[in-house]
Amino acid sequence: MSGWTTHSRSFALWVAAALTALSGLLAPSPAWATRIMAEAMTLGFQVKNSDVIVRGTCEDARTTWANNNIVTTYKVRVKKYLKAPGKMDLKANPVVTVAQLGGRLEGPLPLEQNYPNRAVLYAGEEVVLFLQAPTNVPRAMRARYDEYVRTGVMKRSPLMENYRFTTLDISKFNVVVDPNTRQELVTRVNFDRFGLLGSPELVKRYIDAYQAGQTTVAMQPGAAMPVQLGRPVILAPAPASTVSTEELNRQILNYTSTWENFQLQVERLRNATATPTLSEASQDPNVSE
Repeated sequence: MSGWTTHSRSFALWVAAALTALSGLLAPSPAWATRIMAEAMTLGFQVKNSDVIVRGTCEDARTTWANNNIVTTYKVRVKKYLKAPGKMDLKANPVVTVAQLGGRLEGPLPLEQNYPNRAVLYAGEEVVLFLQAPTNVPRAMRARYDEYVRTGVMKRSPLMENYRFTTLDISKFNVVVDPNTRQELVTRVNFDRFGLLGSPELVKRYIDAYQAGQTTVAMQPGAAMPVQLGRPVILAPAPASTVSTEELNRQILNYTSTWENFQLQVERLRNATATPTLSEASQDPNVSE
């Protein structure tokens, strides 16, 4: 199998890679990149900066070439909108499509483009996604992209025509059923802490193992990883006011909440007038690692 890996371990570096893929339409400043890296890994940032927040099921993943890059486009059947503009609702918009760099093509030769922090979905996976609309592309980038398409320098790219993850895999949560309590949980499958690069196959194997009550799951020949989620957080009566960004980052990487409390947290953060923070930030949602 031929392929390549872009070792981008932060949102800012991914932005640079994405912009390079779009022929250098816009270059982020170092100060902007540093700020984004710190802020983007919080639930508050996700809620505040996402145009759409949905709960739904991935129905299909389509991988194509787009301007010398591999792009994967996901079709997600929406079950509930937790945030949406205007008249966007289940009746008018039962499906959203989300595109991102990376994926695997099987022909004419097997080829894969991958990098850490890429969100991956498999058919049948139930998820909560934080998304930005294609209309939310910076005007300078959109204008140059439109000009490149008009003049034939570039072809139309799914990256510019569909929704995109607000902050890569930080913007993807799984909805799972606790095998003991049968309670719905919203959680993140964090392969990075085990030194593994997530793939649709690995995510499915992990989710299936958790919902079957297994304690470990084979990730590669001769190696297994524990199947464990963070303890569901309890919604505090009031938001915490003195929590570091680093702590908020740590919490979202290992986040788990009941579906009911997750909805309340999102609603609270949507209504917050100050800079959003996790309402349960003073608690520890992690299990021992």
